[in-house]
Amino acid sequence: MAQRERRDEHRSAVRESKTFKDKWANFWYYYRFHVIIGVILVAFLWVMIGDLFNKEDFDFSVVVATREELPTKAKKELEIKIEQCAPAREDGTAPNVEMIFCKIPAAEDANDPDLYTAAVTNLRVQVRIGKAAIYLIDDEVMGDMEISDRFIDFSQEYPELEHTEGISWHIKQSEFMNDEYFEGIPDNLQLHFMKLTSMEKSGEKEKTQKSYEWQKQTLENMMSNNLLRSEEEIGTVDIDSHYITYTYN
Repeated sequence: MAQRERRDEHRSAVRESKTFKDKWANFWYYYRFHVIIGVILVAFLWVMIGDLFNKEDFDFSVVVATREELPTKAKKELEIKIEQCAPAREDGTAPNVEMIFCKIPAAEDANDPDLYTAAVTNLRVQVRIGKAAIYLIDDEVMGDMEISDRFIDFSQEYPELEHTEGISWHIKQSEFMNDEYFEGIPDNLQLHFMKLTSMEKSGEKEKTQKSYEWQKQTLENMMSNNLLRSEEEIGTVDIDSHYITYTYN
């Protein structure tokens, strides 16, 4: 009798085991893609959250938008010189500038009309957000943007500055870019500087005013090619990790 009970218990355990395996096999057959996608989403969110907490803190941004992508050497030199012209932080350390490069093709040259629209929209959003005051845009891209009302008139604000025309400072013709590293920069690249009233719409007025004055001093040092520190003082080893490039083809 006892032996029969043990056999029955063993058979019951085997049936339960098979039932669980069958259920798992059935679940995996129908829901394996959901499980895989769920795991991928969890991993993606984990990475995004990690990036959010470890995101590099920039003092301000500079936006560059051109028809053709700039040479890497020119991008690095541009960031180096802008950081050399930017006044130090309150603690005396060199500032950390984020460079945002946008390559925006002509509408007729874009392989995908949606990508062209995304490129133009991205730049317009950068302007409307109003965090950056310094924009370097070639005249072809500028013609697509319809954002000229947001920039200062150099002829009024800086009447003694050479190579200006309305809202444009033709920076390629200036001493600031009188360097072999800038040979790949288009001749029609122009610097535009945001009006304070345009920036005030994007956040706390006091904080925006402080950032604006910082960027304005940077601009004025660029105008006179006044380099406040050496390349060694700002550190150029990881300089290419400080800029973002948006390319739309």
